[in-house]
Amino acid sequence: MSSWPEILARQSQAFGFLLIAAGRRFDEQGQARANARLGRALARPALMRLVPFLSPEGARIVDLAERLDVSKQAVHKSVADLVELGFAVLRGDRDDGRARRVCLTPAGVKSYAFGLDCLADAEAELRRKVGDATVDRLTRDLAKVLEALG
Repeated sequence: MSSWPEILARQSQAFGFLLIAAGRRFDEQGQARANARLGRALARPALMRLVPFLSPEGARIVDLAERLDVSKQAVHKSVADLVELGFAVLRGDRDDGRARRVCLTPAGVKSYAFGLDCLADAEAELRRKVGDATVDRLTRDLAKVLEALG
């Protein structure tokens, strides 16, 4: 059995842990920037986890729930919030008459682009802290890792 200090030492060198922790912190900074620019708390984790899986063509709620490993009810709540904000609509699924697809509206696409702008601002700050070469190398390497992971 490992002691707590041993676990912390392993954690500080574990690729997977560092990747997840860095992604989470970067996401938090992006959300904070978005909320600051908007002047209100609009970006929040439940919505931000959902948005990358959406498009104007849409995604089925059951598929979103499966990809996020949450209940359909949890997805329904976030989708209802996106619909209320005007960022998404629910449409019938042409392949399954009982299913519905969550589709980004033009305002949702614009909001998605706004979120990417906020992440770009966070990246610019990171570049100032660690240098362009580090971020450029990491970007190339992460693209390779992401491709390898599928």
